[in-house]
Amino acid sequence: RLACLASALALGAGLTSYEPVLRQELGHGDGPVRIAVGALRAPLWSAALAQEAGSFTLENVTLQIGSAVHTLKTIRFVGVTTARSEVEALFGSGSTEPLSRRIARVSAREITIPEMVSDLRYDAFTQHAVYRNLTLSGVEGGRIKLVTSDSIDIDTAVRVNPGGKDGKSTAHYGRFVAGDTDLSTLVRFYTEGSPVPSDDFLPVQGTFSAENI
Repeated sequence: RLACLASALALGAGLTSYEPVLRQELGHGDGPVRIAVGALRAPLWSAALAQEAGSFTLENVTLQIGSAVHTLKTIRFVGVTTARSEVEALFGSGSTEPLSRRIARVSAREITIPEMVSDLRYDAFTQHAVYRNLTLSGVEGGRIKLVTSDSIDIDTAVRVNPGGKDGKSTAHYGRFVAGDTDLSTLVRFYTEGSPVPSDDFLPVQGTFSAENI
């Protein structure tokens, strides 16, 4: 899973499809996955701050988490109760603070993303996923009360032999619903390593359902 405001916000949904690959990467002992978050153009951020208090829209946001790049043309925050600087910190490329801690400080009644495109490349594995009409409701303390998406399309390709053809697969999900997602812990796992001993289990999601698979 990857997951995160996306999974970073992609979260809930975005993290799910990346679990096998990122588990393998962390398992090799190469250290934590690096996070590089694309910076917002100044005019866009200034325009966002000029909107009504607690609600604003950001455009052309790119999140890069390790080998995965998430592109969001628009992301709308409603009912934000934390300082806007905390939201800005989520997308700050110069921060040395772990993303999981930054996520835990943001609270919002609702976050909506009309479309999120996620591209992952890891050795011979590539994945292209499109999430449509993502809504994150009840965001507080790194947890999301409800995540919904109208549809998810995932195209995957794996090259088994260096000179061979790619093995390809396609998956489609209709309405996707996830309840009580601990996004901060998920992000921490995939970027900093497991927060608990390897033989312990840590609950990160309550309910999960997908239609028309």
